[in-house]
Amino acid sequence: MFDETDTDSLEISPHDVWQLISDGTSELVLVDVREDYELTRGMLPGAIHRPLSRFGQYQQDWRTDVRYIIYCEHGVRSLDVALWLLQEKHIKSESMQGGFAEWAGPVHPVKAGERA
Repeated sequence: MFDETDTDSLEISPHDVWQLISDGTSELVLVDVREDYELTRGMLPGAIHRPLSRFGQYQQDWRTDVRYIIYCEHGVRSLDVALWLLQEKHIKSESMQGGFAEWAGPVHPVKAGERA
Protein backbone atom coordinates (compact mmCIF):
# COMPACT_ATOMS: atom_id res chain seq x y z
CA MET A 1 0.00 0.00 0.00
CA PHE A 2 2.86 2.40 0.77
CA ASP A 3 6.47 2.85 -0.33
CA GLU A 4 9.11 0.78 1.39
CA THR A 5 11.11 2.51 4.12
CA ASP A 6 12.74 1.67 7.44
CA THR A 7 9.63 0.79 9.39
CA ASP A 8 11.48 -0.21 12.59
CA SER A 9 11.56 3.43 13.68
CA LEU A 10 7.79 3.61 13.21
CA GLU A 11 6.99 0.89 15.74
CA ILE A 12 6.58 0.97 19.50
CA SER A 13 6.04 -1.97 21.84
CA PRO A 14 2.83 -2.40 23.86
CA HIS A 15 4.98 -2.18 27.01
CA ASP A 16 6.33 1.22 25.95
CA VAL A 17 2.81 2.41 25.09
CA TRP A 18 1.67 1.34 28.57
CA GLN A 19 4.55 3.30 30.09
CA LEU A 20 3.52 6.44 28.19
CA ILE A 21 -0.09 6.04 29.35
CA SER A 22 0.95 5.31 32.95
CA ASP A 23 3.30 8.29 33.00
CA GLY A 24 0.48 10.57 31.84
CA THR A 25 2.47 11.69 28.82
CA SER A 26 0.79 14.83 27.58
CA GLU A 27 -0.08 15.31 23.96
CA LEU A 28 -0.37 11.57 23.37
CA VAL A 29 -3.19 10.40 21.11
CA LEU A 30 -4.03 6.72 20.74
CA VAL A 31 -5.78 5.95 17.46
CA ASP A 32 -7.62 2.66 16.83
CA VAL A 33 -7.92 2.02 13.07
CA ARG A 34 -9.83 -1.27 13.40
CA GLU A 35 -13.28 -1.59 11.87
CA ASP A 36 -16.49 -1.31 13.92
CA TYR A 37 -16.98 -5.08 14.13
CA GLU A 38 -13.51 -5.46 15.67
CA LEU A 39 -14.31 -3.32 18.71
CA THR A 40 -16.20 -6.04 20.56
CA ARG A 41 -13.00 -6.99 22.41
CA GLY A 42 -12.53 -3.39 23.56
CA MET A 43 -10.07 -0.56 22.99
CA LEU A 44 -7.04 0.93 24.69
CA PRO A 45 -7.98 3.40 27.46
CA GLY A 46 -8.33 6.89 26.04
CA ALA A 47 -8.13 5.78 22.40
CA ILE A 48 -10.16 7.37 19.62
CA HIS A 49 -11.67 5.27 16.85
CA ARG A 50 -10.78 6.14 13.25
CA PRO A 51 -11.61 3.03 11.17
CA LEU A 52 -9.38 2.54 8.16
CA SER A 53 -12.36 2.11 5.81
CA ARG A 54 -13.48 5.67 6.67
CA PHE A 55 -10.03 7.09 7.27
CA GLY A 56 -10.45 9.79 4.61
CA GLN A 57 -13.18 11.43 6.69
CA TYR A 58 -10.62 12.32 9.34
CA GLN A 59 -7.94 13.98 7.20
CA GLN A 60 -8.29 17.30 9.03
CA ASP A 61 -7.93 15.72 12.47
CA TRP A 62 -4.15 15.27 12.36
CA ARG A 63 -1.98 17.75 14.27
CA THR A 64 1.78 18.17 14.27
CA ASP A 65 2.08 19.01 17.97
CA VAL A 66 1.00 15.63 19.37
CA ARG A 67 2.42 12.13 19.47
CA TYR A 68 0.22 9.56 17.73
CA ILE A 69 0.23 5.88 18.57
CA ILE A 70 -1.73 4.00 15.91
CA TYR A 71 -2.98 0.45 16.43
CA CYS A 72 -5.11 -2.18 14.73
CA GLU A 73 -5.67 -5.85 15.57
CA HIS A 74 -2.20 -7.18 14.70
CA GLY A 75 -0.09 -4.12 13.80
CA VAL A 76 -0.11 -4.39 10.01
CA ARG A 77 -2.73 -1.79 9.05
CA SER A 78 -1.50 0.57 11.76
CA LEU A 79 2.02 0.41 10.34
CA ASP A 80 0.62 1.39 6.94
CA VAL A 81 -1.18 4.35 8.55
CA ALA A 82 1.92 5.47 10.47
CA LEU A 83 3.97 5.34 7.27
CA TRP A 84 1.28 7.23 5.34
CA LEU A 85 1.09 9.94 8.01
CA LEU A 86 4.86 10.38 7.82
CA GLN A 87 5.10 10.38 4.02
CA GLU A 88 1.95 12.29 3.10
CA LYS A 89 1.23 14.52 6.10
CA HIS A 90 4.76 14.79 7.56
CA ILE A 91 3.34 13.76 10.93
CA LYS A 92 5.40 11.51 13.16
CA SER A 93 3.40 8.62 14.48
CA GLU A 94 4.13 5.12 15.68
CA SER A 95 2.43 1.80 15.16
CA MET A 96 1.97 -0.42 18.19
CA GLN A 97 3.77 -3.71 17.49
CA GLY A 98 1.43 -6.69 17.51
CA GLY A 99 -1.62 -4.43 17.75
CA PHE A 100 -4.54 -4.97 20.07
CA ALA A 101 -3.98 -8.73 20.01
CA GLU A 102 -0.62 -8.20 21.70
CA TRP A 103 -2.03 -5.58 24.11
CA ALA A 104 -5.15 -7.40 25.33
CA GLY A 105 -4.65 -9.58 28.33
CA PRO A 106 -4.28 -9.48 32.08
CA VAL A 107 -1.46 -6.92 32.13
CA HIS A 108 -2.91 -4.05 30.13
CA PRO A 109 -6.35 -2.51 30.69
CA VAL A 110 -9.09 -2.47 28.03
CA LYS A 111 -12.12 -0.22 27.82
CA ALA A 112 -15.41 -0.87 26.05
CA GLY A 113 -15.24 -0.20 22.31
CA GLU A 114 -16.72 3.11 21.15
CA ARG A 115 -17.44 3.56 17.47
CA ALA A 116 -16.35 6.69 15.64
